[in-house]
Amino acid sequence: MTLPRSYMHFQARVLLLVVIFLTASKAREAAIWIDDGNGHTVREPLSPRETREFSRSLRETMGLPQHRPHFSPAHTSVLASAPTFMKSIYNALDELGVPRDSNLDTAHRDALERADTVVTFTSRAPPDRWDSVPPKHHAPHRLLYFDTSEVSLDYTILGAELRLHYQPHLPEFVDQHLEERMSKPLILHAYVVADALGSELEVAQLALPREERWLQLNVTLPTLAWIIQPSQNRGFRLAVTREGEKHELPLHSVGVSTAHDREDHRPILVCFFTRPQNLNPKIFLSSRKAPVSSYTRYVFKTEGEILSRVARSPSLRNLNLPRSDIPRSDTTCQMRPLHVSFKDLDWENWVIAPDGYDANFCQGRCDFPIPPDKNATNHAIVQTLIKVLQAVREGETVPPAACCTPNELATISVLYYDYSNNVVLKKYPKMIVKNCACR
Repeated sequence: MTLPRSYMHFQARVLLLVVIFLTASKAREAAIWIDDGNGHTVREPLSPRETREFSRSLRETMGLPQHRPHFSPAHTSVLASAPTFMKSIYNALDELGVPRDSNLDTAHRDALERADTVVTFTSRAPPDRWDSVPPKHHAPHRLLYFDTSEVSLDYTILGAELRLHYQPHLPEFVDQHLEERMSKPLILHAYVVADALGSELEVAQLALPREERWLQLNVTLPTLAWIIQPSQNRGFRLAVTREGEKHELPLHSVGVSTAHDREDHRPILVCFFTRPQNLNPKIFLSSRKAPVSSYTRYVFKTEGEILSRVARSPSLRNLNLPRSDIPRSDTTCQMRPLHVSFKDLDWENWVIAPDGYDANFCQGRCDFPIPPDKNATNHAIVQTLIKVLQAVREGETVPPAACCTPNELATISVLYYDYSNNVVLKKYPKMIVKNCACR
């Protein structure tokens, strides 16, 4: 598995980046689209180089893969177990990244509320070091291996659960002896393989229910141990016995899913992570880190500079619009609409959800008297009043007017595939402007 170490939080300053909206024509020509406050949008094409640089810079900032995954998610079933489960988690989050689904149990609600990132690891072939064949009872269909080797030790794991699909298989004919045996509950055991000799330790067990469902086993401790020491990760071994018996039943005969089952029933390992507040958000799982280019710095220009570029563009001048239709800096502070489309960035093959989001932005002046609905601070009111009255002592600088800035910001969650076909749910706080204020 290769997950970028950089897929944790956006910084607040990154919000300015979304003032640029890329769209594509049939030739996939990207452009800047901006709302001018009068119901018009103004388009200025970006060069192919600018388009590539912008897309790369945005991926780097958001901590998304720096290029498309090597596999083709388009050929992966949308009904596969990992994306299906993660979509249910994604749909349970509100605009603050807090779970709103009452169907979630307390443990899941708590972990999901505290987590910055949720990663679903899919079971895969074990590494070459498993060439030293384990004991015979470690048949391949009983083993599950999840590669967590790239997870950074700087991050806290809140919880990890092994999810297995279970569909009871009842025999067509049951005699008295079999009925007596079937009265004993079935017990699912999960072991970790401790060494190449096959030594193992039971880490979880669960009485199997009588109805079809997804089983959840708490495997936080072994997962944490593998993150700390990846070389010791030899995976899980599953076994099913009847209560009080040692004889292990074939998994398929009792209906427990394995890594070889159909896509929508395959086992997954779900991990919930959180980032320390004082840690660089661009470090998470991978050492890959692209240098910041000159264009990266360009797209982080202030909102005013971007609007100035739009106002100076030939495409705007050629519109011959009335003066009032041209973006002006003397309009009242207000929130303006802005939509960012992941599809137009050509990310639809690996970003599962959403297709895009309404970022919005703040624009306008904060002239005195500032209207009550602009939520101005007392300091902003006094500062603006001093500017109007020029009430400063000799030699002092007249302060600028208060700034139009976001007052309330919301979170977006992005669901995507990483390089290794694992499904990642990442929360990005402070990405959506809800209202503006003079500050």
